[in-house]
Amino acid sequence: MSGAGDREAVFPTRQSLGLMKAKLKGAETGHSLLKRKSEALTKYAHLFPQAPGASL
Repeated sequence: MSGAGDREAVFPTRQSLGLMKAKLKGAETGHSLLKRKSEALTKYAHLFPQAPGASL
């Protein structure tokens, strides 16, 4: 899944390190928010009885 083609070309400077860390933190935050949203929607969906013969 992760290969050399997935990497961004950056210069090895302290400034680019800070930028990459900020991007990583944003991506991790977004991922955790989407995961929490998915779990909340799943719990919400289980509150309703499923109609016979219906599939998700």
